[in-house]
Amino acid sequence: MAGVVSGEFFGKQTEASKRKSLIVSNYFSAWAKIMTSGKIDARRINYLDLFAGPGQYDDGSKSTPLLILDQVLNSQVLRVRTKMYFNDWDATNIERLRKLFSNIDISPLSQKPEITNHDAAEYGTAIARAVVGYPTLSFVDPFGYRGVTQ
Repeated sequence: MAGVVSGEFFGKQTEASKRKSLIVSNYFSAWAKIMTSGKIDARRINYLDLFAGPGQYDDGSKSTPLLILDQVLNSQVLRVRTKMYFNDWDATNIERLRKLFSNIDISPLSQKPEITNHDAAEYGTAIARAVVGYPTLSFVDPFGYRGVTQ
């Protein structure tokens, strides 16, 4: 997707954004191992990102949605047990994320990722009902977005 101009934020990945995505994806990896281990052994886990963005920077760097998807695809256990929800209020970001995911073989996933375009405040309330009863890791990074207050 290099060459697509999506504004200043998703142009070139900053070092801070890279670190943030790595922290989230590393945390997801450790959390998912615990949630699917013999001690807890959740049959389904959820990953929820209310401000997913386009999934990739214009310079080709992967952002959090792609890093999480990579981890799920590379784990036999996670492919079967993980439901992923990616949302962004910006329709352009969601269009880019959908296109990006359409170019990746997600057929091994037992539950296809849900990619939506809603205001986070409204969607967050609705999606909370869908994930009740399942361990859910939610990445909420509202800085620069409307709809969620600290």
